[in-house]
Amino acid sequence: MRRTNRIDNLADKRIDLFRRAAEAVRTRLTRPGDFLARVRGDELVALLPSTPAEGAVTVAGNVRAAVAALV
Repeated sequence: MRRTNRIDNLADKRIDLFRRAAEAVRTRLTRPGDFLARVRGDELVALLPSTPAEGAVTVAGNVRAAVAALV
């Protein structure tokens, strides 16, 4: 396999993993006002308006577990 093909293949796998991670995060945001956005590259931000700190910690734990299960 040529080097370019290997690099393309790795990039495709990384993009696929990012999409699956984003979907895993999105499904953990259950309230109507919750919002997920891509900041840049492979960074996401979840906005949880009117969420107390304890609720945000719970969501963060759920998100972390969901993303960890992908790899």
